Amino acid sequence: YYVGQKLGEIWGSDSNGLFQTADEVASSPSQSQIWGGKWVPGMTKYVDRNGDGIVGYGDNTVDNPGDRHIIGNSTPRYQFGITVGAEWKGFDFDMFWQGTGKRDYWAGGVDYWAFNDQWSVPQAHTANNYWTPENTTAFFPLLSHNGGKNGASRQTSTRYLQDASYGRLKSLMLGYTIPVKVTSKVGIERLRLYVQGENLLTITPMEKYTDPETLGNMTYPLQRKFTIGLNLTL
Repeated sequence: YYVGQKLGEIWGSDSNGLFQTADEVASSPSQSQIWGGKWVPGMTKYVDRNGDGIVGYGDNTVDNPGDRHIIGNSTPRYQFGITVGAEWKGFDFDMFWQGTGKRDYWAGGVDYWAFNDQWSVPQAHTANNYWTPENTTAFFPLLSHNGGKNGASRQTSTRYLQDASYGRLKSLMLGYTIPVKVTSKVGIERLRLYVQGENLLTITPMEKYTDPETLGNMTYPLQRKFTIGLNLTL
């Protein structure tokens, strides 16, 4: 903590893509402070913001953070909920949306990275989207079981910072109340039939690897549910 800090700050580096050739690695600012091994094509390329020829951490302090700076904030902002309802000639309609208008999220671990450790496997969102010499426009870096290469490419940076804003249709209900002149003939005061769905639609720019509402805090994702029912008053 420090004076003036905004809780939820995410500090990281700027990234301008992945190294594509050995010549590009050789001509770029040194990345050795991030990882002292051999940098190769397919690894994440970080920006030398302070122009000293080295991509690094400085004194690792607020006053001298090297090439890192605040790239986002994990605090949910502009949270909202919207309820809409209507009735017409026996039909009733109810809809509830909720969401977060702004939130940044730095992902980590096996839920995001392919081959995060010796026990993990590639996730669906990484399949065919990691760098190879034949797939140079991929989003994710070179895969490797080598912890150093993996760790070097997965430093907190703008390239893999997630926009965790979302809007979700939490509930949608449609019902119909049978006219009293019909139900009263069989001794029923009110009979309403309805269908309801929950978690029907989610709009988010996040990679589809976790739920933006829970952000990995649940081991089982929120489920889409459907209900058919009736309300009966005698």
